[in-house]
Amino acid sequence: MGQGVGRKLFDHCLSQCRARGISNFSFVTSPQAVGIYGKVGAQVVGEVPSSIDGRPIPRMDE
Repeated sequence: MGQGVGRKLFDHCLSQCRARGISNFSFVTSPQAVGIYGKVGAQVVGEVPSSIDGRPIPRMDE
């Protein structure tokens, strides 16, 4: 932990999207990972239904 690997992977994904003309990067993640993605600049913009009642899944944008 703390070696910046996650940030490098996320930045690489974003650069690959941008190289292909994709300007809006949206994804869903587990509620436990929201903080990690928040550290690299993503924001929660909504929720999607989950197969588990009462546990929506965060949708995030970068």
